[in-house]
Amino acid sequence: MAVDRPKDRFLMSEANEEKTSGDFREMGQRLAQEVVSFVKKKMDKISRSGVLRTIKLSFVGHSIGNIILRTALTDIIMEPYLRYLHTYLSLSLSLGHTLVIFTVQTLYSMGVCGS
Repeated sequence: MAVDRPKDRFLMSEANEEKTSGDFREMGQRLAQEVVSFVKKKMDKISRSGVLRTIKLSFVGHSIGNIILRTALTDIIMEPYLRYLHTYLSLSLSLGHTLVIFTVQTLYSMGVCGS
């Protein structure tokens, strides 16, 4: 993606690495702070060059990360940046979690799995 869009910037969040057993509000706040810090740095750098184009914020979340991401987006420090929201992609497949509690036979009878 960076090859196709060399001026786009990406943040791979690290705010909650090794800290995912806590309160979702706390994890959301850490993510919101990380995003705001990243965006501020990029906006400051770009505005110094005199060419500040349209800002588009896009988010991709997976599994529990979606809950953390949605919590971060409701944090008060994100409010000034919500107008820049462009895309939110939620990657989840609850079937993976369902397999833990259902046997394969049950899934076949429900029509979830087929041959």
